[in-house]
Amino acid sequence: MGQQERVLATAVDALVRSATISFVIDGVSMKVGEDVVLEAGVDEGRWLLPAFMAGMRDFGACADATAADMRRLAAELAALEH
Repeated sequence: MGQQERVLATAVDALVRSATISFVIDGVSMKVGEDVVLEAGVDEGRWLLPAFMAGMRDFGACADATAADMRRLAAELAALEH
């Protein structure tokens, strides 16, 4: 499973369990709630440290976020790799 699918699956699962979701980037990993969904490595997640250094640390989805919104977010985050 690639990074986009992993982030998407965890985000949608969190969305189903709760009205809001929290994404946290610490420079070496990204968590959705308490679940690590992506770790920085040679093949994936190279954008985590630059995003963290640029101030992207904690963000969330609003209560009316949909699975389609989560798919778009996962696609946009995955596109940062390229």
